Amino acid sequence: MEGTADAIAQAYRDLAHGATLIFAVSVHQCEEIANRIQGAVVVTGNTKNRKAIIDDFTAGKIPCIVNCMVFTEGTDIPRVETVIVARPTQSEALYAQMVGRGLRLYPGKEKLLLIDCVGITGRKSLCTAPSLLGIDMENVPARKQDEIEGDLFELPIKIASASDTPESWIKNIQIVDLWAQEQQYQTHDVNWFKMPDGSMVCSLLNRQKLTIPCPDSLGMVNMADGSRIGMQEAFDRAYLKLKNIYPQQAYIWDLNAVRSWGKRPASDKQMKIIQHRCKGFDATGLTKMQASQILNRIMNGGKAS
Repeated sequence: MEGTADAIAQAYRDLAHGATLIFAVSVHQCEEIANRIQGAVVVTGNTKNRKAIIDDFTAGKIPCIVNCMVFTEGTDIPRVETVIVARPTQSEALYAQMVGRGLRLYPGKEKLLLIDCVGITGRKSLCTAPSLLGIDMENVPARKQDEIEGDLFELPIKIASASDTPESWIKNIQIVDLWAQEQQYQTHDVNWFKMPDGSMVCSLLNRQKLTIPCPDSLGMVNMADGSRIGMQEAFDRAYLKLKNIYPQQAYIWDLNAVRSWGKRPASDKQMKIIQHRCKGFDATGLTKMQASQILNRIMNGGKAS
């Protein structure tokens, strides 16, 4: 508990600006945090003089309030400029309420600073600032998670960039498979690579490739030839083209074939390219299939780091 309180207090000192509201997980944590922040006041369910505290906070006499399940709903403190979330929650509604305490307008206040001290934990059940916006953090590797900070509505762009890494590329087959199952698409076991923009690419020899643009909200695709078709029809057309025009390259585009040779260790040539292009990524133990997924993305414009 002490280490957590120290870290939260340090985050306050290093990052917070203006009137700050901290949400803690327990009364004890409230007290531990407040003891480490000069001028901070604890507010819990047992606090009797809440109005006086809020008045002093609004007047600038109190720089920071540390509370436990008090100011989550029905409280109007417009002066709040920084919200520090120091407690986990699985509830999007509760998370939105905590963030909402800092979204009131106030003279001289330009924006809310949100500091999530729980946030990126790898536990899918937790609600965080990204998940509040419907953003999936699952594919952001640990080494890139420190990059996920900034204005709340800039997070989708930053997370998309941080997710576009070798760690996620080697999981591409599973990602596509799960996505296709959810959407009830039949991909015909074609080795599609799902790009960050939602388009699908099947890489072939000599830098040739088949591309299906990202479907719109209705599941329709605007093809390069000007036609507008459903995503399933796009998969069907691509499969027929691969079978009829590229049967000799089935070992590349047919997942059944890829799985048969892909279990072997990555080749020296694959490893050399990956180590050169993917600085900071540990390529130890890669299989041929995993290496091919990384090279797929690199050859289609991926900038690994």
